Amino acid sequence: MSRDMAVRNPRTGENDYFIQPLEAAEVGALAADARAAQHAWRELGVARRCEIVRAWADALLAAPG
Repeated sequence: MSRDMAVRNPRTGENDYFIQPLEAAEVGALAADARAAQHAWRELGVARRCEIVRAWADALLAAPG
């Protein structure tokens, strides 16, 4: 039996693509990585985080499309 899970477009109601759901241990590992990254992000300080977010916003605005 396939473990594929359909991803439905809420606008059209059509299935856009299929993904493979993660196992619980994989989700746990990703959550632990995210938590570690959160601590590193906090350590950058507010000013540096603002610089990074502004640079990201500038890149998004400059991107074609």
